[in-house]
Amino acid sequence: MTLIRYILIDAAAKRETVVHLTSFEYALKEAGLTPGKVDHGTVMPGLSIVVDEHSLFAPPDRQHYFAIDRRLYAGNALLYGSDKAGKTCDIDLDHCRKWYCRWFDNADAVEAAIAAGEIDRPVGDTVITKTGT
Repeated sequence: MTLIRYILIDAAAKRETVVHLTSFEYALKEAGLTPGKVDHGTVMPGLSIVVDEHSLFAPPDRQHYFAIDRRLYAGNALLYGSDKAGKTCDIDLDHCRKWYCRWFDNADAVEAAIAAGEIDRPVGDTVITKTGT
């Protein structure tokens, strides 16, 4: 049995955990994500992220936020490595030292970081504190 190294992000606990798991589907489950209801993105070459597809549209009083580099994310997430062909592989932990999670206490803190130019607004001109409406 082959184990693959992932990083689970628990946004509510403001915690990153390195895990070794047998499958991507099991990793999604461990992260609290539902297969088929997720979005994938690239953090940087060789490092990808998967989040709940509607996480940025959840009511802000029931959501937890974090940023990697200038990108805002919400809710739990799963980080995984990908090789040049796009195949899932172990996360290179040395490569991961190039980024860090910035945790936000609430949507107002997110809006303050956006206003200060510290992170990018994720969805056009949508204001997070107004739940995407």
